[in-house]
Amino acid sequence: MATLKNTSLSSTGYLRVPVGTSAQRSGTTQGSLRYNTDTSTIEYYSTLHNSDWQDFTIPWYTRQIVVAGYVMGGYKSSAVWRNVNRTDHSNDTSVDLGDLLARSGNYKSGAVGLDRAFYFGTTNAHNASGNITTGFSMRTDSAFTTQGGSNMGVSRGHMGAVYKEHLSTWITGGGATSVERFDTITEMFHTRPGLNTTAGQGGSTAGGPWGTSAENYGTWYMGEGYTTQNLCWNFTFASETLLLRPGTQPGDHFQQKNISSKLVHGYIGNNGSWAGGYTYRRTNHLTDTTASGSFMNKAYTNCGEENYTLGNDKSYMLGQYNGLQNNLSAKFVYASETQTTGGSTMEPKGPAGRSSGFGAWRG
Repeated sequence: MATLKNTSLSSTGYLRVPVGTSAQRSGTTQGSLRYNTDTSTIEYYSTLHNSDWQDFTIPWYTRQIVVAGYVMGGYKSSAVWRNVNRTDHSNDTSVDLGDLLARSGNYKSGAVGLDRAFYFGTTNAHNASGNITTGFSMRTDSAFTTQGGSNMGVSRGHMGAVYKEHLSTWITGGGATSVERFDTITEMFHTRPGLNTTAGQGGSTAGGPWGTSAENYGTWYMGEGYTTQNLCWNFTFASETLLLRPGTQPGDHFQQKNISSKLVHGYIGNNGSWAGGYTYRRTNHLTDTTASGSFMNKAYTNCGEENYTLGNDKSYMLGQYNGLQNNLSAKFVYASETQTTGGSTMEPKGPAGRSSGFGAWRG
């Protein structure tokens, strides 16, 4: 190996750096440079970023600076909402935008693009199975009509979603074990042949997984507390591969919803089901491991079915269920790993309570 110092290259050709897969990485020297054939990117080794290899793209954390969150739909008792609220991150204030959704829905997942949010399986009925996607523009705070290809290929109830940023979202469960991909740019659904989970349970409503996402993979979890089928799957975005995930699951039950982040950790209820959640457990997304037992208390106890939205520095819970559907809200700060209750300013407005809606966010 040659050592070059203060060398200028005047050729009009090219400079070839070492080439290989992620598994073929060698050395942990600051400033090392190589081309990764798995990710098709130039990458470098840095001790400033969790002592790991980094690519030359803008870091995930700063690719989108989130300024607002949205909670769409949800329900109270058997009344299902078309309502949308926006929460501004600058002042922790929620504003009622009105009943803007074309169709109401609850217990469903969705997708978040740069400008638009998509709510899957909206039915205009409580706890029902459907395949129709309802759209909302986060730039104009108004509904829009989705195209036919935006609807799921099959009807689903409690489905779970994992997402690769604003590009693609994958869903499974809710009465069907197939995996479908929604491309947020083209706004089209595609069935993924050969991908199948055992998440379909009991027809339209029971036994759907929930999903939590890191930068390069997502996890669908049922939870140990759901004894009918307490399985968990990891899904790698780039290769679209699905594997059972061993060990402690990210959450104890699929109705204990997830606080996602762009940093190292994610947080999901350590106990409870539709309600009954008192503490969070913590997952390290770099090592893909979940510590067993309680990590910290929830700001509100005895809760589940939370509506969470993502941010860069903080996440908001905007409504939940504690025996009654309500608008109780809280703010989770990632750096300090603290969650504090929000007052009437932060709480969603309009309907007297909501849980199991869909949380979106806008940069």
